[in-house]
Amino acid sequence: SDLAKLYISYADVGGRRTNRTIWPIAMAYYVDATLVGAWCELRADYRNFRVERIQTSKVLDEHFWNSQINGYCFYADNAEQLFVRFFCCE
Repeated sequence: SDLAKLYISYADVGGRRTNRTIWPIAMAYYVDATLVGAWCELRADYRNFRVERIQTSKVLDEHFWNSQINGYCFYADNAEQLFVRFFCCE
């Protein structure tokens, strides 16, 4: 199945803002943070985005396919404090 891409404005820890098109794959819920795991077209790599740093977002008419997202994985120091929901597997 296909999934919609997102266009986001994202601020890093230093407050620097970038605009990115991402392919959201999963959400990870930690005790103190929620992350969106995604392929980032700007960096051409998988990235985790802290939800509180996403300043704006827009669902695009562009889509990606499950078969295009091989090899993504969340890494956690303390696995019992982590819940991951993968959008591509639903």
